[in-house]
Amino acid sequence: MQSWLSAHRISPRQREALLSLIDRPEGALQARDMGLPEQFPIHAALIALLSHLEMTEEEAAEHWNALRSRQADLMDRLGRDPGIRVAALDYFTSERRLLSRPKIVDESAMEIAETSAEADGLTGLPNRRTFEAGLRTEIRRAGRRLQQFALALLDLEGFQRVNARYGRATGDGALRETAALIRARLRDMDLAGRLEGAHFGLLMPLTLRSGARVAVDRIRAAVHDAFLRPGLSHPVLGLTLAGGLAAYPDDADTASGLLGCAAESLAAARAQGGNRIVVHHREQRGALRLRPGGSPLKLLVQRPGSDAMHSVRVRDISRSGALLEGREVFAEGERILLHLPGRSPAEPSLSLEATVVRGKQGQDRPCAGIRFSSHPSGGQSALDRFLESIRIQGLEVENG
Repeated sequence: MQSWLSAHRISPRQREALLSLIDRPEGALQARDMGLPEQFPIHAALIALLSHLEMTEEEAAEHWNALRSRQADLMDRLGRDPGIRVAALDYFTSERRLLSRPKIVDESAMEIAETSAEADGLTGLPNRRTFEAGLRTEIRRAGRRLQQFALALLDLEGFQRVNARYGRATGDGALRETAALIRARLRDMDLAGRLEGAHFGLLMPLTLRSGARVAVDRIRAAVHDAFLRPGLSHPVLGLTLAGGLAAYPDDADTASGLLGCAAESLAAARAQGGNRIVVHHREQRGALRLRPGGSPLKLLVQRPGSDAMHSVRVRDISRSGALLEGREVFAEGERILLHLPGRSPAEPSLSLEATVVRGKQGQDRPCAGIRFSSHPSGGQSALDRFLESIRIQGLEVENG
């Protein structure tokens, strides 16, 4: 393989473009479509990213086609798409025996490890480029697995004042101390970065909005307490943290969208006097949302005036709305009917009118956020009984 294909010679943008090919359906792989050189060994790069095996482009193209065939075969046998990564593990270990001791490593952890060299020299935290690459990776991972995560942007308030009064050395020491306070309160799966100046970012996988707020507020409180007393090399500095928090996918499902929502919340925290964490809420669902546990909850939806019924999976539901996933694409603003089953065969189903307030074409299946418009006579009581049946075996999420 050409030396410029090595991991350290591929730019972050090229790496993101290649990783996006791994999760998309089969199609022609054209380097020029992604801004790569015409002679770029695209199949060899994909195989290397999947398995760390190095081979010529000709060999890799044959293996890639075989991988897609193995994926289709596994799909037929399992009744679901196992993904190209599972197909690659099966193919390279069972058939080709090119991998003798494969290791299961979470993709986000692997990405962080591979880019750990790109750290901020002052604090030791990942720099902005590394942090944003980790955010894009987590979006892909969470999108495939239908998981949630939270993003926070933090601003060390009073930093410019400290720099001007006590000098740069004291300011740099404050940044290092803040980074240490943040790092000490992270889980292994979390990612913190110094974005620029006195601005920090925090990525929290598998974390709901409510849990993220508690975690980030602990960091805020620790910073507040630390700078209320003199340090070994500085007087009382009185620095505080303001933070803005956004959640995937409720607030946004792209890196730029999430960063924008978190930045809006950070601006609101500053406007409210600072030294606080403000949570972004785009989806104003006031009722407690329930996420069904156990087997997937499937309901039928119907467009008004149509006899066609479409099966959807309920990702979460409340008295005011729901988040649905299925094969059918619903447009924002479209009206639908959601059919809830009766408690017994003798009890008729309940049809709830709803409006699509958020539509998204996801990695696997489209999603639609809906808001209930009105309830027929006795409909609210029937909905409450239905929600109670979910509450017994389901998971409470949070208020929107």
